[in-house]
Amino acid sequence: MTTAAAITYPTILIVEDHEQMRTALRELLALVFKGCALLEASSGESALAIAFNLALDLVMMDVSLPMMSGIEATRQIKRICPKTQVVMLTIHEEPCYQEEAMAAGASAYVFKRKIGADLIPTLATLLHSGEVHIASRRAEGFIRKCN
Repeated sequence: MTTAAAITYPTILIVEDHEQMRTALRELLALVFKGCALLEASSGESALAIAFNLALDLVMMDVSLPMMSGIEATRQIKRICPKTQVVMLTIHEEPCYQEEAMAAGASAYVFKRKIGADLIPTLATLLHSGEVHIASRRAEGFIRKCN
């Protein structure tokens, strides 16, 4: 008798201080990445508390957060959980932000204005998921609605 391997789904933390954006991202990821555990934080400090207590596969991090920047939160999360992938999701397109984020340990840097084209492929690549079920037509419509 063969035992089926337990399927483990990635845990993704969305760190965004704007509630509407956080909600839109959660809804998009729930639609595209079926079965993932989706968590939310509105600050870098909250993200650190979650990372300290839970194993996270991926963090989507805004750069501009109140009190602690997303770049500093990334630096500290990578210190706590070196294997956690961090994707910066931001309006800041200046190279200095990208360089600082990568130096802090970010795996990718996605501009908010390019969410529709870049976010899902970036996340899918980082999650190394061969079984990602992308409901493409529904997801594309949702992305257009959010942009």
